[in-house]
Amino acid sequence: MNLLTFWAEGDWVTRFVAVALLAMSVSTWAVIFWKLNLLRRVKSDVPQSTAAFWQAAQFDEAHARVAQFDRDQSVTPLLEATLLPLGGTLAAAGEREHQLTRVLRDSLQATVNRLQWGQLLLATVGAISPFVGLLGTVWGIFNALSGMAEVGQITLDRVAGPVGEAFGHDRCWLGSGHSCGFGLQRVGPHGGAN
Repeated sequence: MNLLTFWAEGDWVTRFVAVALLAMSVSTWAVIFWKLNLLRRVKSDVPQSTAAFWQAAQFDEAHARVAQFDRDQSVTPLLEATLLPLGGTLAAAGEREHQLTRVLRDSLQATVNRLQWGQLLLATVGAISPFVGLLGTVWGIFNALSGMAEVGQITLDRVAGPVGEAFGHDRCWLGSGHSCGFGLQRVGPHGGAN
């Protein structure tokens, strides 16, 4: 059975499951490749930016040097956060050390959130793709049994198509789920790309 036959002979549940699994798989791999590329760049840019910062004589010079190496804006927001607001606001109230702690923490959290983007998608697809695939598997077996009940006898041609669809859904959800596991291992908080 090729894909055109699968699509032509499948009903709306079969098509929905196939499209959902394909969308989950494509989105997963897009996030994985994007995150691997981002983390690779950040891993090389942050040490260069840090070295450029400490080699500068003045803060303005350091800011300009860091901007040359910081392609993904991982260090520059931290520097910009240290430019504290002028007096007269609640943000400027309090001791300077407390102000710096607050703005640096907020800036660092925003950078970490940006670097962790996509992990929720990987975890969600990894969690639901087995159930979507299982729906397709059960639906294919149901169609096989319905086909046998209509004819009243068991023949290979009545069973082969729906069972083939069922195994096709199994392969698809296994592919989606395994790609999510791989992605979370490589780009997650404890992954090898960090």
